Amino acid sequence: MDAHSTIATAASDAEHGATFVALNAADGIAALTREETEPARFASAFLEAAQTLLLRQRTMAPLWRLVNDCLIAADAAQSPELAADAVNEAARSFATRAKRARSRIVHELAGLVPPGTVVLTTSASSTLEAAFIALSEAGRVRRLMICRADPGGEGAALAARLRDRLIPAERVDDAAVALAAATADLVVMGADVAGPDWCVNKVGSMPLALAAESAGRRAVVVSDSLKLVPVGMAEAIRAGMERDPARARFETVPWRHVEGWVSEEGFLPARSVGTWSESIEVHPRLEVFAKELAHGAQL
Repeated sequence: MDAHSTIATAASDAEHGATFVALNAADGIAALTREETEPARFASAFLEAAQTLLLRQRTMAPLWRLVNDCLIAADAAQSPELAADAVNEAARSFATRAKRARSRIVHELAGLVPPGTVVLTTSASSTLEAAFIALSEAGRVRRLMICRADPGGEGAALAARLRDRLIPAERVDDAAVALAAATADLVVMGADVAGPDWCVNKVGSMPLALAAESAGRRAVVVSDSLKLVPVGMAEAIRAGMERDPARARFETVPWRHVEGWVSEEGFLPARSVGTWSESIEVHPRLEVFAKELAHGAQL
């Protein structure tokens, strides 16, 4: 598949998660640097690809981070002739970081899960699935409760997959989340987006966070750091969610309702997420683009 086809596939992918789509987009951008060898043609093709990806998949935080990294790398190149090489390196570095994040997250999460822990979660984060397998096999998770996560029932499907691996996972009805939280030691949830003031996860995550808060249980959000975006990108993503009926299955959870966030970088208290997100350098072109999208521009 050539670069343009790979990028088009990533832009239209409605079946896979944000990191999976971003990894395919990174492959497409890297291929573009090899196929478009004339500097002006590459610059035009890359900007067109970036705009297509963000317009079509505007709620996927890792895509914003990928495009941002590539734009910054292109600007830092010493000449237009070297811009493609710089973008290629940025895309490859992004992919390497994303692929390494999962195993690091399992390591970091283990610090919050002593042996014999009872865990409550919702939905079916692929990162958390890998963590639950590793932590259960290490004896750290004694009992795992997973909310059904309707509509869709992804949590029920995750519980079944884990039981097939002889991991003690049980399905919990969404309406019983308060009772389940009262019997858990730790509540965890994934995130598709981590903004300065809130994160985004499957609908039902807010009741889960409130149930943990009411029961006095620790509650943390778990995702790779490429889901973290500063305020401009976060507002563009929120606007995209509000305009996309398919995103009605997702909701925002304010950071004040959880203890913190676990990524491959370690544990970050909830009060510090906003400060960390604003430390991300944002390319001026992307800053303007995000602002236009947040205000409803169709570009």
